[in-house]
Amino acid sequence: MHRVVLADDNALVIDSLIQSIPWETHGCEVVGRAKDGRGALETTLGLHADILITDIRMPILDGLTVAESIHEAGARTRVIIITGFAELDYARRALRSSAVDFILKPIDNNELEAALDRAIAALPANADPPWIEGDFSPLVRRTLEYLEAQAGALLTLEAVAGHMELSSGHLSRVLKKETGLGFVELVNRYRIHEAIRLLKTTNLKVYEVAARVGFENPAYFHQVFRKLTGQAPRDYVRKPNKMTDPLTFGKSRTTTD
Repeated sequence: MHRVVLADDNALVIDSLIQSIPWETHGCEVVGRAKDGRGALETTLGLHADILITDIRMPILDGLTVAESIHEAGARTRVIIITGFAELDYARRALRSSAVDFILKPIDNNELEAALDRAIAALPANADPPWIEGDFSPLVRRTLEYLEAQAGALLTLEAVAGHMELSSGHLSRVLKKETGLGFVELVNRYRIHEAIRLLKTTNLKVYEVAARVGFENPAYFHQVFRKLTGQAPRDYVRKPNKMTDPLTFGKSRTTTD
């Protein structure tokens, strides 16, 4: 499923889009929402969203600035900006990027769905992260994608199994068989992978990164980080080692019948 973030300072607009657009028909899932530009940027990058739909007029950062920042961060996200007619020419001149589309207010659902389809078609081919390129079953692929998108959340096996409409026991057995890892270790690997990205691309302090990726106990974060990377977080920032990424299990696993 393609991950979508919705951003508007009017919560009713977001609620209306969630209810009126047949997201699953387009192979999409709304994974996040934001009420200002900064939240839109952080949520989009933090959840590795495929598509951001945002109003051009937003508090803190406007939609154009958000789109530019996403592009500068090297993200693969396609951005759909909702704008008024008077702003359209200015927006197009100010932001010349093939990764951005525009639709006019008031929002017409057919036009938005067409823009959504264009955004999906423009996503890079073979865009799956390397850790889910293995010959996993569709269930495991969807679960790994969900863990990636929710890396900063307080995930439990029961909650994820409920999202997948499975029993926790069955999901645990399938994940263990196909990845060779237990649920907690999988979650920790996604969290540390995201922590590495934040340490490289932001000025957040280590304890802030720990909290951002779902570790309530900084000491436990240090312990898991060192186990998976061979270094403490501060040392990794100064001089990353050449150990494999925490998520390389998707490339190196062997299939079992």
